[in-house]
Amino acid sequence: MAEQTGELVNPQVYQPKETVPVSGEVVDLFGIQEEPDWFPFIKNVIEKTSPIFSVVSVAPGTLVERKPSPVQLVKTSPEHGRSFEIDLGAGVIWSDKHGIIYGSLGIKGNNLEDTYIDTDQYSPFKFKVIGLQDKPLLETAIKNSQTLRAAGVETEKAELIIKPKEVIVDGRRLTIEEFKAILLSRARQDIQNQVRRHGIFATDQELKEDDLPRIDAYLQSTDFYFSVRSLQVAERFRDLHQIKSIQDLTRIMSRVFGFVNQREKIEARQQNRPPQVFDAGKDEDIERYFTDYLPARLGANLAKLHGIGLYHDFLTGHNVSLVGSIYDLDSVKPQKEGAEGQQKDFQELLADLDKIFHPGRVPFHRDEKTWFQENLGPRIAPNFFEALTMSYLEHLPLHKLSDQPNLQRALDLELDSTMEDGAQEMAEYLQENRVSFDEALAKEAEETGQEVDFVEELQRNLESALHSKLWYLCYENYSDIPYISDSRQMVEAIQNTAREWIANQVALYLTNRGLTHEDILSAYKKLVEAKMGTSTTAEPVKT
Repeated sequence: MAEQTGELVNPQVYQPKETVPVSGEVVDLFGIQEEPDWFPFIKNVIEKTSPIFSVVSVAPGTLVERKPSPVQLVKTSPEHGRSFEIDLGAGVIWSDKHGIIYGSLGIKGNNLEDTYIDTDQYSPFKFKVIGLQDKPLLETAIKNSQTLRAAGVETEKAELIIKPKEVIVDGRRLTIEEFKAILLSRARQDIQNQVRRHGIFATDQELKEDDLPRIDAYLQSTDFYFSVRSLQVAERFRDLHQIKSIQDLTRIMSRVFGFVNQREKIEARQQNRPPQVFDAGKDEDIERYFTDYLPARLGANLAKLHGIGLYHDFLTGHNVSLVGSIYDLDSVKPQKEGAEGQQKDFQELLADLDKIFHPGRVPFHRDEKTWFQENLGPRIAPNFFEALTMSYLEHLPLHKLSDQPNLQRALDLELDSTMEDGAQEMAEYLQENRVSFDEALAKEAEETGQEVDFVEELQRNLESALHSKLWYLCYENYSDIPYISDSRQMVEAIQNTAREWIANQVALYLTNRGLTHEDILSAYKKLVEAKMGTSTTAEPVKT
C-alpha cells in the first residue's frame, strides 16, 4: 500500500478531551431501564444521584473549578460532533437481551465546547442546540433502537439517560435555566450579526427575527439529556477522511479488528464454524475486510431495517460504523406507500460512500483528496458495492412482493400469470395464422434450429417478472445517482448482482417445484386450447 509523506499521525484522531464532571441524575425515560442487568457497568458503579458518567467536554484551556473526572472522554475524530467515547481499554465486550454484541461505550449530548441554536429539519420544533440532546429526538432514537434491535439490526442502545442540573459555559457553572437564557441571547446576536452556522441537519432557512419567539418556546418546553450508549465501535466510515498515513489506517483498523475478532470468536462458536481473523498490519486482511466482511454486514443490517417497514432517512457515512452497524436513529421513520424511503436510503448511502472512496469526488466539507481516496478507496470500491448489494438482497425479507406473504407465493402467482399471458399470446397467434399448437412449435424449432425448452422459457419469463416486482432495488435508477453515474463498472456490478440473485432464486424455485418440460408443455397446451375454445378444461401447472 502506497505511503504518503508528511505527517505520520493525525493528532485529532482519538484525541482526549477536557472532561469535567457536572451535577446530574439518572432518570428513567422511555422504558430504557427494562434491561439494566445486561449493561456490565450498572452494578456497584452507577449512582442515581451522582453518576460517574455525568461529565461534559469543554473547550481546551477553559478555567473552571473542577473535581477529578472519573472517566476520560475521547473524540474519535473531528467527524464526531456531540458524541464521545469512554476509554474502556481493549477486549471489553457485552451484549443486550437480543444477542446484539457491543464493544464501545459513548456519551452523546455533552459537548459544551461551542453551543448555539441551529435549525433542524428532523426536530418537531425545527430547532436544536448544537452539542446537546433534547427530549423529542432522544425519545425517537431510543424507541427506534428498541424496534431495530428486536429485529436483529446491529445498532446503538441507550443504557443510561442523565439529566444534567448544570452546564459549563465560558468557565462558569450555570443552571439549565441560566444556560437557556444565554442560548436565546446568542441566537438573537447571530440574527443581528447575520451569522450563519448551520450544521448538517439544518434546513435551507437562516435564523430570522421572527424565529425568536419559537426558539424561546422551544427552549422553555424542552429538557437536555446526556445519553450513555452502547455501540459496536465508535469508528464510522467518515472517519476514513481523517486518515493521514498508513499509521493512521493501522490505528483505526486495529481498534475495529479488535472488536470484530472478539465477536467472531463468539459467533463462530455459536454457528459451529471457524472464526474469521483480521490483522490490521496485513494489507490483504484490510482489503478482504472492505470487500467482503464489512459490506456483507452492512447490507444485512440495512435489509433488516427495511424489512420491518422502516427507513433511516439520513443514511450517510457518518451514521454507519466501520463494522456495518447503523447509528443515530432519531431520523428513522415508517416507510410510506411505495419504496421511496428504501430507495432514498440505498442511493444516499452509496453516493456518500462513493465520495469517501474515490479521488476526484467532493468529500463532505472538503476541498482536497484524502489519503484513503489516494491509496485504497478506488481499488476496493467495485467489490465493496457489489458485496453490499448482494448481502442486502440475501437478507431483505420479501414479504412485500405483490403484497404476498413471501417469495414462494409471489413466484407461484407469477408462474400462473406468466402461463396465462403466454397462452393468450399463443392463442392469438394460432388464430391469426390458422395453424395448430404443434405446428407452431414445429415452425419455431425450424426457424431457430432447436426445439423450445419450456423450462428455460419459463425461467426467463419468471426472471423478467421478478425484476419488475423488485421495486425496492431500483438498480436501474443508479445511473441517475450523483457521483456514481460516471462509474459504469460500478453500475454494471450492481445490476449484474441483482440479476444474478434473481436468476438464482427462480432456478431454486423451479427445482423445488420439480417441473419438467413435459409438465409445462402439457399445462401450457391446455391453457391455449381453453382460450381458443377447443377445450373445456384448463389445468394449472402440476408439481
